[in-house]
Amino acid sequence: MHMKKKATELKLRIGKMCIKWQIRDKKNTTEVLYDIENAMNTLTKVMSRVSNRADVCGDSLSPSFSMGVKSIKEEYIDFKKRGVKIRFITEITKDNIQYCKELMKFVEELRHMDGVMGNMAVSETYKKLNQ
Repeated sequence: MHMKKKATELKLRIGKMCIKWQIRDKKNTTEVLYDIENAMNTLTKVMSRVSNRADVCGDSLSPSFSMGVKSIKEEYIDFKKRGVKIRFITEITKDNIQYCKELMKFVEELRHMDGVMGNMAVSETYKKLNQ
């Protein structure tokens, strides 16, 4: 299957899922986003606020989403330009190896771990999204 088609299918799949953001502040706020446009806008806002480093753990589809969705890939390009250090753990497979090779251009470390399920990221940055 073509790489762009896989990324588009993943983007659509994510749009059907509930996406949760947990922002650690005094209130331990959790924001749940259901529609794909709102979720993607929020994701790119969160990514643009990372100033120093982030650690990402994602399933085997995460590299195709990260490199196959234009707005997300642009954030990784921006990370590299701004000197943001990203460590990325995923399950590297024969189906995502090309995305992983591309992702390696933008991250400090890319590591393999069998059986990763789900996706999450942690960074040092804290700013409210509605500011």
